[in-house]
Formats: sequence, structure tokens, C-alpha cells
Amino acid sequence: MPTHRNPFMTIAFPPMLLLLVGMGPQPTCIDAPDWPPTDGSTADAGPLERSDAQPRTADMGMADRPDDGRTDNEASSDADDGRGLTDSSTAQKTDTGPDGLVVDGGSALPEAGDIIFSELMVDPRLGPDRDAEWIEIYNTHPSASLSLRGCEIRDDGRDLYRIADDLWIQPEGFATLAPSTDETAVGFVADHPYSRLALSNSDDELVLSCNNVVIDELSYRRGAFPIRTGAAVALDPSKLDADENDEAASWCSAVDVYRSEGAAGEDRGTPGAANAPCGT
Repeated sequence: MPTHRNPFMTIAFPPMLLLLVGMGPQPTCIDAPDWPPTDGSTADAGPLERSDAQPRTADMGMADRPDDGRTDNEASSDADDGRGLTDSSTAQKTDTGPDGLVVDGGSALPEAGDIIFSELMVDPRLGPDRDAEWIEIYNTHPSASLSLRGCEIRDDGRDLYRIADDLWIQPEGFATLAPSTDETAVGFVADHPYSRLALSNSDDELVLSCNNVVIDELSYRRGAFPIRTGAAVALDPSKLDADENDEAASWCSAVDVYRSEGAAGEDRGTPGAANAPCGT
């Protein structure tokens, strides 16, 4: 008969009882760390981790950060780590122009030659020069609207006006600037009012620049250019180019009337519209 011995007593078990015990469910054994540790460590091994626990961010090769619901690519775009990533706090915002052109910083600045001077009223008959002078500019770009926000118009002396607001010009379109947008004073509603600019009736310069880049410049002199009281100096529509508008021969006196006050006379020009061909 099998027996189990211990230091104090001996118990005899019937064979049938031992057989029943042997047929019961067998316990599952797991490996446990040796105790005491064989390396001499006294640290507690601690509880076993759950098999469904989420890996720590350090295990994934990422810096610890709270879960804010963004993907890893979205989160990484917020900082420049030298691999071409952009800091969102300094990245320029984008805006969309009137023709859907997506641009940086809310404006699509022109390059040299994109915008040119196309018509000037330097000596109006109806109204004082300080109120009734005006400037027309033209967008030579065939497909993009351009903004003059932040650009400057000046002469070679003390005149300087900085355009602080958006002034969009459609592709191959015109825009007008005058001392005010008051139709009574100017004779039409200008697209943008300027200040600190005056057009000499004899000779002067006009320079349009954006981000310190000269976009167009024009120098005129009475006698060479067709300057007449009550008529704008108009660029021939076949000469709408930053180089050709430098030539006095490309200009002529406007013939279309835009303002008439009976006996007081007329002012001629096509502000905001295509000029008549020279020689007509």
C-alpha cells in the first residue's frame, strides 16, 4: 500500500482513492522567478503585466505625449526636428484669391512686369489736382489674380504710398487708384484711395514695388509724353508691357469722355477699362 511520509506521521491511502485523485484536473504550472534571486538582487519582481496592456510610447520609439486624438503624422507636423517638418506657430497661413488661386499669407504678390502703369490723369480739367488725379494699373498675368497688399507706389522724391489693404486685380484686368473713392470728386468710383501721392503736370516718376522688388516704373515728361489738360495719358492697348510702356511713343491722349459738366468742360479717359488704340 502506498504511503506518504512526513516527519511526524504516516498515513495510509486506499488504492481506489489514489486512482480517483490521479484522474482529476491537473494544475497548470507557471514558471516563477527563483527566490531568492540567484544574482543577489533583492528587488521585488512585482506583479505580472496584463497581456492586453497597451505598449508604452517609449516602446514605440516616440516621445511621451498625451493622446489628443491626432495621428502621428499630424502631431509630428507641429515641430521642426531638422527633417523638413514645419512649426505650425510660424508657418504662413494661406488664403484664396477671387479666382481660386491659393496663396501664402493672404496675398499673391506680383513679380517684376506682372503689373504695369497703363493710364494717368495728371492734369484734370474738372476739379483740383489733389482730388481728381488718378492712376490706372493693369495685370498682365493671363490666369492669376494678383494682390498689391503691402506694395508701394512712390516717385524719386518724397511721395510714397503703401497699400495696406488687399487690392486684387483680375487676370488681364485693370484697377484704379485716386485720392478718394468719392465719385463726385474724382468723376468715377476708384477701386482704391491713396494718399501722399501727387502727379506733377510737367515731369514725374512712378515706381510700383513689392517686397523691395520693382514691379514697374515710369518716368514721364511734358513735351515727350502727350500731357494735356482734361485728357488722361493712355497707353496704347497693343503696348501693355513693362518695357514698351517706358517709351513715350507708346502713349497718347485719351479721347473717350468719362466726366462732363457742360460749360465747365470734360475730362477724357477710360479709367478701369481698355484704352482706345492710339491714332483713333
